[in-house]
Amino acid sequence: MKNKFITFINQSFISTGKYFIGKTITSLIIGVVSFVVFTLLDIKLSWLIALIFFIANFIPIFGPWAGAILGGIIVIFQAPLFALYVIITSVLLQLIEQFLLIPLIIGKAIDLKPLIIVVVLILASLFLGFWGVLFAIPIASVIQIGYNIFIKKEEKK
Repeated sequence: MKNKFITFINQSFISTGKYFIGKTITSLIIGVVSFVVFTLLDIKLSWLIALIFFIANFIPIFGPWAGAILGGIIVIFQAPLFALYVIITSVLLQLIEQFLLIPLIIGKAIDLKPLIIVVVLILASLFLGFWGVLFAIPIASVIQIGYNIFIKKEEKK
């Protein structure tokens, strides 16, 4: 039992680390792509909006929307049409992240199915709010690891 507990702790730390590395990679991709798009559109302060997108992307579900709204507010004074470009870019990047980057990078890194990730995020947001959403995926991963070590392997014997 002691070896199982040590294995559980080790795998939990590894999985949580992989989640945060994966989230950093996806956020970096969002930030870089948005910087390139906004620079090509000749939007002033494109670096600042890209930085906001990068930081906001760390917060699942709510963060990207907050980043899009903040970015839109920053550029609306430059040209109202640019605010629309910022919001459209944010929505497109979030679709790419949700359906491509998260399943490919984070889902594979922590070995959780995309559907489980979506369900966990929704339940965590309903019952636990902001903090639940922030920690939902790493907690789900730790629960899966615990199940695999303590329950699933016991069933095989």
